[in-house]
Amino acid sequence: TVCLRIWLTSIDSMMHLVCCGLLLVICLGIAADDERIDINHEIHPIIPNLNSGTFNIHESEGLYGVGSSGGTNYNISNSTEYPWFLLACTLLSIVMLMSMVVVAIYVQARKDRRSPSNGLPARNVANLAYGQNILGPNIFKSGFWESRYFQDETWHGPYQLSLLFNPIRLILTGLGMDDVGKFTFAGTYSNETRQIDVKKEYSEYLDNRSENLDYPTTIQLMWNPQTDQFEGKWSVQTDEYNGEDLFDLKFKRSHPPVIHAEV
Repeated sequence: TVCLRIWLTSIDSMMHLVCCGLLLVICLGIAADDERIDINHEIHPIIPNLNSGTFNIHESEGLYGVGSSGGTNYNISNSTEYPWFLLACTLLSIVMLMSMVVVAIYVQARKDRRSPSNGLPARNVANLAYGQNILGPNIFKSGFWESRYFQDETWHGPYQLSLLFNPIRLILTGLGMDDVGKFTFAGTYSNETRQIDVKKEYSEYLDNRSENLDYPTTIQLMWNPQTDQFEGKWSVQTDEYNGEDLFDLKFKRSHPPVIHAEV
């Protein structure tokens, strides 16, 4: 938008300068022609002398204090001085015009760069009161979600979990269960980047095979508008186990409304 405004302002300034330059060139040309006409009115018709290569101009009696037999010789090259003068004035006007255009563009560019922009940035702006994006739909909805993870060459899930998003503090918490056991979700999210960073920790295991998995899983997700879900990866980095792979999180439905019964 700023570049377009600069371009339009520059075009407008350029048109004014072009008109002024053309008017200046026309005035200079008229002045040069008038000067040539005044000189031609003061002298008699030119009689060429083919042998000497000069023109013999007979001045009228009393005009210059010289009789009718007197005369003044002008070299033939003098007749081309005024066209060269007009051309020089035209070139000078063009150079001045171009310089003024460059200066006008530079001044306007500095002026627009210093002035603050009142428009919103070209990115999602968080509405903290409702936890949604001004430039898009609310993708951080409290409710029931489904997650799945990829491990050992196969997808596990989907598994249901409940998530709560805090639009003031931009944090999320949740509970769920998968094929390993019961787990908790805790982390942060961003309306601007549309990302989720959480820790997944198991509080209870389904069998003894998972007793050695008492460590948090780091999950980093980003919103994918094509699939309408969060996609990313899970990772575990400990002395006992190292691994990472794909992870998906998709919204299913909102929490049912809470009905307060009167006592």
